[in-house]
Amino acid sequence: MARLGLFTMIEIGAGLSIAGPMFIVGFDFVRSGELALGILLFALGVIATFTPSYFLHRFLGRRSWVGRQLDRLEELERPAPLARLKR
Repeated sequence: MARLGLFTMIEIGAGLSIAGPMFIVGFDFVRSGELALGILLFALGVIATFTPSYFLHRFLGRRSWVGRQLDRLEELERPAPLARLKR
């Protein structure tokens, strides 16, 4: 099981700051008797909790287009391993 790192905790915290009001309003709807709308808001809150993490990994992860471009730039800046022996 992978441990949560600092960056992952920040991602989940950002998601909870977005989803927190949805959870509160959903709880209020459930308490007032509107069960369907309350469950819908709880489900949207769960989705919103993990949305920032999904977008960061989708667009800035190593397998994304941006990640591949950054890897390629790092390879261009790095000298070849045997370049210093050819001198």
